Amino acid sequence: MIEAWRISIQSLNVALFSAVASGEAEEQISLDTQFNETVIDKFSIEEVHKHRSRGITLGMFLGLVKYYRRSYFDLIREQSFTPHEERVYLEFLERFFDRFEIGYSVEWNSLNASQVADELREQNRALTNEKNKYLTIFESLYDPVILLDHGNNIENINQAAAELFQEYDLPAHRYYDQQPADQAFPWMAVEITGFAQSAEQELVVVKSLQTTQGERHFQVKMKRMQDVSEKYRGTVLILNDLTERIKKEEAITLNRAIQKWVNTLVDISHRISSGMDTDEILLIAMESIFNLVHPEAAVLGLWESDGRFAIRYRVTALGPEKVNFHYVPANNDPETITSAVEFPIPQKNAHHIFPILLKQNERVIGGLWVGREINSPFNPSDQIVCESLAQQISIAIEHALMTAQLQSSAVVEERARLAREMHDGLSQILGFLSLEMQSLELLVKQGKIDETLEELTKARTRIRDAQAEVRENILNLRTALTNDGEVIPFLREYIQEFELQTGIETHVEDSASASVHLASMCEVQLVRIIQEALTNIRLHADANHVWVRFCQEKYGLGVNITVDGIGFIETELKKHFGLKSMRERTESVNGRIVIESQPGMGTRISLWLPVDSQSHQEKTHAQAITA
Repeated sequence: MIEAWRISIQSLNVALFSAVASGEAEEQISLDTQFNETVIDKFSIEEVHKHRSRGITLGMFLGLVKYYRRSYFDLIREQSFTPHEERVYLEFLERFFDRFEIGYSVEWNSLNASQVADELREQNRALTNEKNKYLTIFESLYDPVILLDHGNNIENINQAAAELFQEYDLPAHRYYDQQPADQAFPWMAVEITGFAQSAEQELVVVKSLQTTQGERHFQVKMKRMQDVSEKYRGTVLILNDLTERIKKEEAITLNRAIQKWVNTLVDISHRISSGMDTDEILLIAMESIFNLVHPEAAVLGLWESDGRFAIRYRVTALGPEKVNFHYVPANNDPETITSAVEFPIPQKNAHHIFPILLKQNERVIGGLWVGREINSPFNPSDQIVCESLAQQISIAIEHALMTAQLQSSAVVEERARLAREMHDGLSQILGFLSLEMQSLELLVKQGKIDETLEELTKARTRIRDAQAEVRENILNLRTALTNDGEVIPFLREYIQEFELQTGIETHVEDSASASVHLASMCEVQLVRIIQEALTNIRLHADANHVWVRFCQEKYGLGVNITVDGIGFIETELKKHFGLKSMRERTESVNGRIVIESQPGMGTRISLWLPVDSQSHQEKTHAQAITA
């Protein structure tokens, strides 16, 4: 209504300004005055035809003009005009409105019955065309639209909505059924009622609905009608179909989850093969379960040598941690772990529990429990992720047991052959995962969720086979040399192979292989440290050259590794597992290591390991006899 008043006043102002410019309003009205000559007359004639076509009567219009006249008069009186100026302006307005009203009445009464009928027919045609135009637009809208009256009864729904909800597939239903909306659409009953009782102008909610096309996801927008006439109060419901967008988002999310899962498996495999501390690997595996599956909690237990079952690791909202709780399975039988209905450690919110046995050569070595809240059951992909990480945990535990055996036997047999097999095994795993990722990515992009889960199941089987191969390599690993002094020639060969694989030019200088004899565990750790250093160089250094120098030092072997490349600030890499592993390996055999690096200046690693004291004494004694 405010807009209609503004348009009317604007039209009057234009006529007033034109009358002022022409001076026509200053003429006095007489019996002979013709009311079809001036600007004011033409304006009155236009207004007659405009308002008659809208169904306005003569009395209604003249009553409205009286309000307009009074408004203009009041406006003049409110100004600070002199008495003379005010009188002139008021007389002008008086003559303008007199001529306008008389001219309007004359034109109104001059129309005969035939003209009135023609006018009404034209008006009906215009109304019909206007109605058809808006109905055509309404029915052509792609989004389903539902119109409710002020009582929340269905006033109209368009074709898109009719096709969506089968019970409203007939035009008669769509236009004349006044069924309450909360009964016709119970899925919006709460929102419709709440919106009607509120003062809000708009409400947006997301709903999943069963339609003739199956389950669809919609953004439902409710908005009060912008009725300028105050005769058509009600609510507009517009349903924007989000189904395809949600499917694409789910596909993207699944693709990212698959990539994260694969990267996690590769990372843990690499850490196992590089000899990282088992505690750290198991903590990383537990944290990976938490990040990938998002459980309420997870715990890992292992059988101890004394026959008791101990809970050693758990994950909560605060992250992974080591714990020490003893747990007694039913009848002390390892196989009953997977039938447990409760967590070994009480967890209030863990309703869905997914237990997994950890085995080594068909012997149960531990158990993994993963728990979720009541509203978050495990789906097939969650179970695949948990089982894959459980396999990695089993391999890490096997590796730790084998390492203990290696330390006690203090031998390194077939090191070169097994190291190459481990290297090739990891390469095969990475190659397989690369191809599998391409297949999974294609399925995800196509939105084939079921096929993706099926492919994930196949991937799990193949990864288990690859993990079995890694386990076989680990079981064949020994820590003794066949001949004294073999470690440096082996490393020289390993460094040459590194150059062939990476294209990084290597330079090896050896002035110690014939005169230095390391203890067996020192040789093992030396191999692992250099392997870790070269791995870091390949992954992070962006290097062109590597220089490795072996030299005899007092009571030990000195190894200097110098690399060009981007360098780093060591304080920023405190949590870097590679550097930490190198330090721990060196300290485990009473050695020393210094790592120096600056951004853009390359890196230098200085390593010292003690010689085998028994071999050193035997060599000194032999030299004394010869002398």
